[in-house]
Amino acid sequence: MGRTKHHVRVGSYHEEGAHIEGNAMEEFGVFAFLTAAANTTCVAKDTWYPISGTFTNNPIEGFETTAGPPAGIVYGGGHCGRYFEIDWHASTNVSFGADTIKIGVLVNGTIVAASVMTTLVTTAALQMSGTLVVELEGDDVVTLAVQSAQDGTVITVTNFTTTICKFFANPGG
Repeated sequence: MGRTKHHVRVGSYHEEGAHIEGNAMEEFGVFAFLTAAANTTCVAKDTWYPISGTFTNNPIEGFETTAGPPAGIVYGGGHCGRYFEIDWHASTNVSFGADTIKIGVLVNGTIVAASVMTTLVTTAALQMSGTLVVELEGDDVVTLAVQSAQDGTVITVTNFTTTICKFFANPGG
């Protein structure tokens, strides 16, 4: 599958009517939510797996979606590096007993250490959330992921929402 492209506003006008070039007025952001509960099977412990399921990404400005690999949300090509705040909230449970799980954010397949939240989860639903600030370059892929401390754990994500918002522009960019 290919990417789904979305509109980006590249400039704006201030009250005197002069065109403002550059990144200060560009709109960037995504709100995504899981449309139905989904199971992610962690075949091997301590391995990151993209959260399974169908996400609705709306509104979305300055980003694209991709089925991958890796699947995720792509910071629009051609844009300069920029800092973004990523907030996520999840309700999860596991298929048996109890397990220590982690939820985090991957950028281009690599975990962002500051994004990782760890907890002990049982068959009862548990809520988790996290916030991070990360610098993204054009075409970077952001993926929401889970990890288990045991082989073969099925993690059910019953609810998941996330936002990606412009934090501030890089100096000079």
